[in-house]
Amino acid sequence: MRMGRTGFGKTKALISVGFVIVTIASGVAYHFHGSAEAEATSVTSQHLAIHEWGVNLPIASNINDAYYAVSTSTRDPLTGEPNTVWVGLSSLSNKGCDATRFSTTGEGSPVGAIIRVLPTDTDPVTGTAYTQKYPGGATVGGYYYVYIPWKSAVNCASQSTITGINTSFENASKGVAKPQN
Repeated sequence: MRMGRTGFGKTKALISVGFVIVTIASGVAYHFHGSAEAEATSVTSQHLAIHEWGVNLPIASNINDAYYAVSTSTRDPLTGEPNTVWVGLSSLSNKGCDATRFSTTGEGSPVGAIIRVLPTDTDPVTGTAYTQKYPGGATVGGYYYVYIPWKSAVNCASQSTITGINTSFENASKGVAKPQN
């Protein structure tokens, strides 16, 4: 007869594993629920408010379901703040252009990106100033903001639709502004 074994070890292990799975599932559900809430409230009064940067972008009617997801892979080297947000349209999210999914898993594709850099910053690969490489942006509050289309977004809609969307986001980045108080 074995002493000290009650058979409760396996039960404890199963309960522990179950608890971990439920905790992870709850966290994932909360993350995606929170992301959906952020997407729904990002566009107000025909402006996309990028809260992390304290700026608004004017939104045209063809991108009035715009939302953004903060890139976790790039940061301003001086402030540590994000310097890229992926942008998407809710209407294209189920067609493979999902900025939130791209930001969290690397899967799918955003419609494009809006970057925030100092006007004197240069592309580390080419050495070209971002203001020269991407001349269609605007400088506000000491930062240069510009929209960069994402090449794989053409898989989400027709070329003419994507061209119109890109034009609207490019115009929006030219009109970036601090919110009016």
